[in-house]
Amino acid sequence: MECYFFPYADSKHKVSDHLIAKGIYSFSSKTEHVTEASSSTDAIPYLTLNYSADTKGNFTDATIPPTPHNFKFEMENGITSYAILGLIQRYLDVDWKELVPKDASTRNDIIIKPLLTMTVDDTDYSIIGTFNTIPAIPEGVLE
Repeated sequence: MECYFFPYADSKHKVSDHLIAKGIYSFSSKTEHVTEASSSTDAIPYLTLNYSADTKGNFTDATIPPTPHNFKFEMENGITSYAILGLIQRYLDVDWKELVPKDASTRNDIIIKPLLTMTVDDTDYSIIGTFNTIPAIPEGVLE
């Protein structure tokens, strides 16, 4: 699916009309051990954004081929609620059951808290955001 990147103007509390980049996104999951000492595994969801970037992952000229940027949803001790997966499934038509390996455990979370924390593997880089069902793409961009 296509995705669009716009700067957010904090002072105006709105998304800018200036398109930074276009790309594509996909969701996946990887099976990981719950703890290093545990043999139990959980399916950890990931969001992959493919966009043109420099070696540091910053947006760059669209003539550079897109590269994948993988963001792991921090589920266990992070802010991300399992309810966010339900919202993503509902609004973005993601079939998590198809993405979850058969040997991974699944959990339910009754608290709806649409916060999402993602990290880039093997780094300290993280993003914290909210899931918003109100479209925020400026008018005229998709024409």
